[in-house]
Amino acid sequence: VFILTEMPTGMRGLLIVGVCAAAMSSVSSALSALSSVSTMDLLKDFKRERSEAWFLRISKLSTLAWAAILIAVGYCCIGQDKLIDIAFALSGITSGGMLGGLFLVIWWKRGAGVPVIYGMFASLGAMMWIKWRTDVYWPWYTMIGCAVCIAVAIVIRRLAGGSQAQVAEGE
Repeated sequence: VFILTEMPTGMRGLLIVGVCAAAMSSVSSALSALSSVSTMDLLKDFKRERSEAWFLRISKLSTLAWAAILIAVGYCCIGQDKLIDIAFALSGITSGGMLGGLFLVIWWKRGAGVPVIYGMFASLGAMMWIKWRTDVYWPWYTMIGCAVCIAVAIVIRRLAGGSQAQVAEGE
């Protein structure tokens, strides 16, 4: 409101152009990163015999596909009352498991990764259930997901016979 009502016309235009340029830069970076991961990290291992020109073409098509997906997500968000709450809730659903996995890897240092993977999947499942079946507010999601991940991983590790280092080494 301040920009539209109080700023001089020239300054108003420059500020709006600056905001649009920053937004376009962010979208461009996101599309580039998504396309790069899709093409170079996932597809290149399976299609090693293809030429660089083929990967470039696939990367361009991947950019278009990701742009369409992001537009669809944006379209689905129209009419949502508290979009920032939805974004943080979705982030919280996965961040607890990732944080729990990080703590476990730092804490255990050695052993098989299977308990950590089970813990992360259990965290994701628990957080999806909490999101759709309870009234827990999103700031708690990361802590709850982290606790579930750690608890499940510890139980799986103990059920596997104590130290995962022994299990991994076949002792």
